[in-house]
Amino acid sequence: MPFHRDSEEHVIPNHSQAIKVMRYSRRREGWKHIPRHPKTHSPSSLPTSFRLVTWNVEAFWPHAADRILCALRHLEEEQLEVIESENDEELPEHSVICLQEVSIEAFQALRRDTWVQENFYITPSSEAKWPEGAGYGNVTLIQSDMVVHHASIIHYMTSTMQRTALVVDLCLGFPRTNPTLEKTVRVVNTHLESPVPDGLDEQFIANQSRLTQLKVCSHLAFDRDIDLGAVVVGDMNCVTEEDKEAPGQLMLTDLVAPTESRRMDVDDPENKEFRK
Repeated sequence: MPFHRDSEEHVIPNHSQAIKVMRYSRRREGWKHIPRHPKTHSPSSLPTSFRLVTWNVEAFWPHAADRILCALRHLEEEQLEVIESENDEELPEHSVICLQEVSIEAFQALRRDTWVQENFYITPSSEAKWPEGAGYGNVTLIQSDMVVHHASIIHYMTSTMQRTALVVDLCLGFPRTNPTLEKTVRVVNTHLESPVPDGLDEQFIANQSRLTQLKVCSHLAFDRDIDLGAVVVGDMNCVTEEDKEAPGQLMLTDLVAPTESRRMDVDDPENKEFRK
């Protein structure tokens, strides 16, 4: 159990657990874990960028399985457009999909989906890795030709809503500038505490929990063992003035407005976004 110390020197305990990344085996007709360090990859074959998608799929709306499949078909169509536009260097071919509020029913449908089985790694392996009693949680899909260095899940101990941060460390390469070099970048998929409609005490607790959870994300993002830095994505529930100010206070930069997209290539000498 790691401890993160906030700016007021309060110690915040959070349960951290290494988790497996799974791939689908046609031979075994089921999901099996992948090795942490594949023997067959070379640094020059690693991607230099990837497409990052984040989507809260709303656990409490009806028809969870149908909705997650509809979302996957939309993402599949977008991915096909990327493949067909292979001459467009502005479109990364590799994808990481970060989902929040995936219900147990939706998670089961996601694991049965053929497109997911044929194209993605998935973590966590099942809803059993979510906090005890959680009816929904975060799921990250990583395109299966990428290399995953490590994955873990953080259970926020300040959360009364079983909220988590799902951490995946990915290997990227530098084929143009240094073909023998590989470095790691971190993707943190999180869902921060939701606001509550009634009760001043409950509102205060939820708001403070959300800020504390973002501090944990900042701690994860600035881990010195990560070469290229990190991206924190998900449902931040940014509703108060304190929420809006907190990222800057924690030295986190909002890279993309909600309706925008940007490409950042780690092997581009002009790009400083990922470099510490």
